[in-house]
Amino acid sequence: MRKSLFPNLKKMTTFFCIGIVAITFMTLGMRLTFLSGMAITLPAVISESSGAAGTAGKLYQINPKVYFATVETKGNILIVNSENNTSYIRVDLTLDKTGKSIYYSGDISPGTTITSVRLQGEPPEDGVYDCTATITSFDPKTKDKISTEKEAVKVYIGQKP
Repeated sequence: MRKSLFPNLKKMTTFFCIGIVAITFMTLGMRLTFLSGMAITLPAVISESSGAAGTAGKLYQINPKVYFATVETKGNILIVNSENNTSYIRVDLTLDKTGKSIYYSGDISPGTTITSVRLQGEPPEDGVYDCTATITSFDPKTKDKISTEKEAVKVYIGQKP
């Protein structure tokens, strides 16, 4: 009589396939239910600010469309200070209509990425807002301002882009 090395191979294979299908459907169900409010937008703006005294350009990146499901939830701002950058940056996001700041980053060191943030101060109500992100580059040692640039950002609160 010959013994089989894996006597339950068919049964194990069946359970494995059923498990993979169940995980796939569960992941799809989660994406279609509670994760559906999360917008996926790719960062589209990469700017190069001018360096001081002939130094190399300073790179940063900011998402041109920021989505907040509600005023209390985090939005997908995606601010990147390139690791090739020797300067720190600060980002101040203001409403074009009122000039009021709705987000201030503080110091962002080189190689740092901020993926999501909450609105600060008295955030506006649901709607679509034209905003300006003021990106200030400064020397980390002396804290001297190197450059300031502005980027247009559209903020969506409670409305999908």
